[in-house]
Parts: sequence; structure tokens; C-alpha cells
Amino acid sequence: MLLKPGSDIKYINNIYNYIDYFDKLYKLFKRYTCMKYFVGDIVKFQLESGEIREGNVRFIDMIHNKKILYINGFRGCAYKVPEENVISRSSLLKKLFDYSK
Repeated sequence: MLLKPGSDIKYINNIYNYIDYFDKLYKLFKRYTCMKYFVGDIVKFQLESGEIREGNVRFIDMIHNKKILYINGFRGCAYKVPEENVISRSSLLKKLFDYSK
């Protein structure tokens, strides 16, 4: 197939842009699909001192292939907790609509 000057080159550039876009989208999807915790989850976590606290996940960050959770504690403090220190989680919706109490 021969290319026509001008318009076909723009078409090919658009295809390469779409390929690049979907490649970045795939890498982002692959990075975040194996997550155990999501924004809005209520988690129990252990501090370095050994205390166990409970809080709401506000942000999740990846630093050197380790997930760091930024948590607003229910006692008024904010925490930066590695994923390994999280003990358990419960969904915010489950917590709000739990009528068994």
C-alpha cells in the first residue's frame, strides 16, 4: 500500500498517538488492579509504637513499588502507613449500612 503525501502521514501519527495512549492506560490499569485497599475504605492499622488505630483511607501512593496509605484517623490525626501495617479493612458502605448493631 502506497501512502499519499500529507493526509496519510497525519493518519499514521494519530494511530501512533492512540497506541501510546492505550499503552499508558494499560500500564496504569495494571498498576492499580491488584490493590487490596481503596479510597474510602475504613481500615485498622498498627502504628510503629504497636498501637492499633482505625481510620479512613484518603489517598494511596506508590513509592518504590510499595503502597503507602494516607489515612485520616478517627481520633483526629492523619497517618502515613505502609500497606504491610494494615490489619483489616471494611468498606465504608458496609460500615454505614450495617443494621446488625
